Amino acid sequence: MRKLSELAGSCGALTDGYSARDERTTMAIDLPKDSAKEAVLSLQRYFKENMDNEIGNLVAEGLLKFFVEEIGPIIYTTRRSRMCNKGYKPA
Repeated sequence: MRKLSELAGSCGALTDGYSARDERTTMAIDLPKDSAKEAVLSLQRYFKENMDNEIGNLVAEGLLKFFVEEIGPIIYTTRRSRMCNKGYKPA
């Protein structure tokens, strides 16, 4: 498995043996504080409206951290791979 940093600028390699989980601790996504706060409020609203349960800031922040660390890289690599398959070439 290759690291994302090794694949920079290479479209074809994105689907060639790369696992997003390999770099979850090194592929950090830094959210500005206002964006993180908005995301926490969104998670709290979602739970209240769809799960008939309210969650506090600590739980919502934990969920946000999980989504960013675990799911964020998967979304990133999937999106980038699709863009490359459509002819996009990174700079």
